[in-house]
Amino acid sequence: MLNSAALNSDGAVVGLQARAVLRGHWSWFLWGTNYQASFDPAMHALAFALFGAKPLTMVCGTLAAALLMIALAFVTLRRHLGDAAALLCCAPIVFAPHAYNHFIQMGFRQWALTSFIAAVALLDSARRPRAGAVAGSALIALMVYLDIFMLQAVPALVLLALFRAREGRWKEVLAGALSGAALLVAVRRGLPGEAPTQLHLDRLAHNFPLFAKCAAWVAGGRAFDGTSLQPWSAPWPLAALQICGAAALLAAVVFGGAAWLRPRFPAGVRQLGLAGLIAAGASAAGFLLSTWPTDLASDRYLAPGAVAIPFALAPAAHWLGARRFALAFTPSVIALLIAGWIGYGDLVRGPLPVRTPRGTAVEERFVGSEMRALGIHAAAADYWLAYRLSFIWGEDPVVANIDGWERMPDYRRAFEQQPRMAYLFHPSVPQTPPWRFESRLRARGVPYQRREIAGFTVLLFDNPRAPR
Repeated sequence: MLNSAALNSDGAVVGLQARAVLRGHWSWFLWGTNYQASFDPAMHALAFALFGAKPLTMVCGTLAAALLMIALAFVTLRRHLGDAAALLCCAPIVFAPHAYNHFIQMGFRQWALTSFIAAVALLDSARRPRAGAVAGSALIALMVYLDIFMLQAVPALVLLALFRAREGRWKEVLAGALSGAALLVAVRRGLPGEAPTQLHLDRLAHNFPLFAKCAAWVAGGRAFDGTSLQPWSAPWPLAALQICGAAALLAAVVFGGAAWLRPRFPAGVRQLGLAGLIAAGASAAGFLLSTWPTDLASDRYLAPGAVAIPFALAPAAHWLGARRFALAFTPSVIALLIAGWIGYGDLVRGPLPVRTPRGTAVEERFVGSEMRALGIHAAAADYWLAYRLSFIWGEDPVVANIDGWERMPDYRRAFEQQPRMAYLFHPSVPQTPPWRFESRLRARGVPYQRREIAGFTVLLFDNPRAPR
């Protein structure tokens, strides 16, 4: 919340689409994708209408979804374990690892994760089991609509739905599944292209070293700076504690699945433990076989499995009891806390949170005022600058993607009609240096001005094709 403006362009697109929703423009999917729903923009639009279209509103809205997810997991586990053990089991999603914690900052995907935990809570409901079976089964399809990557969590939810059907609620499960499937087919009808779900066995050897690092980060065995993605060098006592904590967490998760073979455990505890292990295993398999993982930031692809860990811990907590489980699980909680905190990157210094220039966007707002003073209401920049600046500047100026590919086609049209054109560059995006575009302008014989404004490089030139 202290650094709400630190969202990147992926998150800013959600905020920009939320503003468009308030203007009456609706799309079933997030702009520029065919695998993420527009539910996040719709929720942000509601918050914007009440509290204003600001980065802080986005962060608070997504934080609310995360808190709801934690509350649903706790309430579900408390019914089987009691308050203390349920609270301990939720530690992995309270001391949140970077794998899903950064979704809160970026303003998207958190509702998909929350829908997964909501489906578990509904399918495990004892207060209104039949209504829970219907709603939980329907949420399986809705969750996939919210984000195709949540396919990782489908096997665990299907398992819980089959348990409900086996208990005599097969009509409710079938009704929920059919209604959810009908919705999914309806919204995906006519959608161009294919969703990014490609899995290939030949990716296993390539992805495994990266998976080992990402999984260790999620489990608390290692900590990485969430900004630079560089490893944190822990003093040897803490390094040993991290390893022990991660090992204890892994052992408890595996035990959660193995407990299914022990009939003396309560049925509900066994079911949650097995579902948690299956979700974690499916998430790991998806990561290992996917074409998408590229660097440590790919730990986000493990998020569906990571948020299921509290359920996988249920059998161990039941077996040990709250006090012994607390003693055995303390190293894991400390390791998770360290990994989650270091994952905030430059937003923290030691044990304290700090405000950063990027998080407050003081420089960005000054550049925006300078652009408006120059009469520029549309500019161009690298993707990772363009939509972030557009959102922070309230779309005046709007900033098109300098490489041409647009998630907002109107921005490109506005830029191409701008009489005075501006290219924007910043050292935080080194892959798009200003000299490359200066060379292009010189090669075309286009005179330009170069200005340095609050750390940004701005190239200004006249647009010969603009209407006069």
